[in-house]
Amino acid sequence: MKSDNACLPLAFAFIVFGTVSLSATEPEAVKTLSSGELAILNVKGIERVSISNARSSLVKDFGVFQAGEFAVVPSAGGDTFLVPLQMRIRADGLFARLSRYTSAGRQTAEWPLRVVGGLLGGITVDTRNQIAYCSDSRLNVVYKLELNNTHASFTTLVRIRDAGILGPVVLDARRGRLLVADVERGTILSVMLDSRKVEVVLDAGTMAEPVSMTIDSVNDRLYIADASRSRVWVGTPSGNRWRVTSMTVTQQLKQPISVALAPDGSLWVADRGRQKIWLFATADGKTLRTVTP
Repeated sequence: MKSDNACLPLAFAFIVFGTVSLSATEPEAVKTLSSGELAILNVKGIERVSISNARSSLVKDFGVFQAGEFAVVPSAGGDTFLVPLQMRIRADGLFARLSRYTSAGRQTAEWPLRVVGGLLGGITVDTRNQIAYCSDSRLNVVYKLELNNTHASFTTLVRIRDAGILGPVVLDARRGRLLVADVERGTILSVMLDSRKVEVVLDAGTMAEPVSMTIDSVNDRLYIADASRSRVWVGTPSGNRWRVTSMTVTQQLKQPISVALAPDGSLWVADRGRQKIWLFATADGKTLRTVTP
């Protein structure tokens, strides 16, 4: 049975819990591991799906906390996971934190968000400098956190005062900036890391709810899941801005809520409405693989 939150638009869901969990089998987010295998976050934790579709649990349980997004960070000892969490029954900043887990599910660090009213949403990681950047979907702030220091605190990189609801974040390392989606207004903003200058790089009107993003830094492509318009957008650079076209795929999407780039450049798309996860070839949209959460 689906929860009462099932009817909420995902833009509103970002400010309630980050994203809304509907059932134990519906994915919240997907990522690829260093091995090329698929990692799925749902209310049960984080699962690994091997190339042969064998499943194993990586992080079994978040306890009383709610997770809607996560990041995979390669390390010498294996992949680690950074998961923004907030308490299921409370939605204020005193109960928001970023937790780090090993691939064996052991929690190795926890950074509380000591900002009253704050709510962690999207996350991206600069793996070279070991810095995490998180959006605050309630206060419309982008935070910076040094991962090498387990006693570090979140610091404000920038406050975007005229935003709607900030959601997913990706690092555009080629241009030294973050790309931040405004889930409510359907825009993409850039935040320059050196000057902290903020500008709109994709205007409203094309997208409705950009709830997930991933960037292909090799081919300079941006992929955006639009839950309301039931499609994935492909962004190509146009100066400092982006222009997008709808990605043609061989499946009918219903509510895509997460995208992740595979090592070979193909694209994972998690569709909550269809309760499927597909791997598409980015060249022609052909279905390469199907996973049932």
